[in-house]
Amino acid sequence: MLVFNPAQYSCDQAESHRGYWQWDLKQIEKIGSTDNLVQFMIGKMQKLPQSTQGVLSIAACVGAEFDLNTIAIVAGQSAESLRENLTLMINAGLIIPLSEIDEQLLIQNYKFGHDRIQQAAYALIEQSQKLSVHLKIGCLLRENTPPEELSDKIFQIVDHLNIGQQLISDHLKRTEIARLNLLAGQKAKAANAYDAALQYFKLGQEFLTDESWQTDYNLILGLYSEAAEVAYLMVI
Repeated sequence: MLVFNPAQYSCDQAESHRGYWQWDLKQIEKIGSTDNLVQFMIGKMQKLPQSTQGVLSIAACVGAEFDLNTIAIVAGQSAESLRENLTLMINAGLIIPLSEIDEQLLIQNYKFGHDRIQQAAYALIEQSQKLSVHLKIGCLLRENTPPEELSDKIFQIVDHLNIGQQLISDHLKRTEIARLNLLAGQKAKAANAYDAALQYFKLGQEFLTDESWQTDYNLILGLYSEAAEVAYLMVI
């Protein structure tokens, strides 16, 4: 087991004259197998302002790449109010802009500077909050995805919704998410990704109850029959 030694590796560089620190991504790559590297990063991130930590953790829930509009809605803030926190995150080398400054003087698209940075940022948020954030992201993505684009974004949408499953009690919402899992499973199956397909079909079943055999017969039958077919394909 490798042990991270801050004296040996300078993964962050203090920038006292600028008021922030930066990650040395080349050094991160060199010690990529270090068990406590993420914990070290968390310690550094916890020195950031609380508001910045909050934005950072929400972004980590969204994914390796994220957009300003999604972060603003999930955080319950205006895009303009997030500018200072995002600028601090950019200056610290935590995130990288993927688009130019627009007419509102805002950058709309970003990505994390390294997958370990995203992992550490994700660990900043409490588990109970993660469920709520993922559910909110999934609902937001679903509401803002036109029907003709649903197939392209189905995995991203369903993955977020599935994480927040235990927070959903409304029957209609659970039925809709079960239907989305069926679509995701069918797309994965068509791509010969049988493990993923089976997982989606089984998760879809979990959103339904025995009563669904009376109320949503075609849906629950589709989930069970598709799961059986994929399970068969995995062993032949």
